Amino acid sequence: MPMSYHTNNKLDVSKTHKMNGLIEKLESSLTSKVIPIRFNCYKVADSFKDMSKSKTITVSSAGLTFLSTRAFELGSLIRIYVELPEFWQRKSSLVQYAQTEIPTYFQILARLVKIYELGNTGTLFQFLGETVNIDSIDKQVLENYL
Repeated sequence: MPMSYHTNNKLDVSKTHKMNGLIEKLESSLTSKVIPIRFNCYKVADSFKDMSKSKTITVSSAGLTFLSTRAFELGSLIRIYVELPEFWQRKSSLVQYAQTEIPTYFQILARLVKIYELGNTGTLFQFLGETVNIDSIDKQVLENYL
């Protein structure tokens, strides 16, 4: 059962309708593709190795859905590291610089716009995140991959 958009514990109908339109548009743009990701609540000092692991269910440059055993609040900003196969080989054809350490992932900043609690125990959640920030070259690499 999806959680609704609430303001001060009261359902704000105008915001709900706007969010529903945004969610429908976002969901229609997603492609079913399983890609490994790491994620955490957004903060300045996130360490790659300390992030939770998951895989995408659907993904596009506009957003993604994924599963997690961790609970987050609706509207939370989530830092997501997307681990595309052969990421640097794909990106290096689009840029004019080299890397000393070959990157294996790129970052997305996403806002959680829909949350489903799966099962009765409250231990598994499905999140729909809207992309807030993505590098333009990384966006192109992702779109070419999909």
